[in-house]
Amino acid sequence: MRCTRFLLCLKMLILAILINEGRTYRFSLYKKVAQLTHMLWKFSLRAFYSVLDEMNDKGLVKRVSENYEYEVTTEGIEYFITCSKVQVGKMIDMLITVLNAYTNIADKHPEVISEDLRRKVKEFKSIMQKLDFK
Repeated sequence: MRCTRFLLCLKMLILAILINEGRTYRFSLYKKVAQLTHMLWKFSLRAFYSVLDEMNDKGLVKRVSENYEYEVTTEGIEYFITCSKVQVGKMIDMLITVLNAYTNIADKHPEVISEDLRRKVKEFKSIMQKLDFK
């Protein structure tokens, strides 16, 4: 079960990167996933490429060059929308809980809120405003 959930999360992250950044080389995708997950997900380059090949075979992504550059397909976008709805809701619930805890701590200890966290929260707020979640 854990493996299936991990693979779903990995596929969602790959699709999100391709949706946001457009055509991307497979090694750049690997590096971006490693960066975003802070290397907490342990997988080899070979395993990552296998997942990408599977996604290509299923029509979720399309290899668009001999140099292993990929882009998301219409089917990939539909898959992302369908699969991410529940996952995003769960992640937002966790994020709300964590941010509320920070707010409670910051009332007494404002120094715990780093500039990096402030920047990320502002970016998150900007995205929510774009989605009209005011």
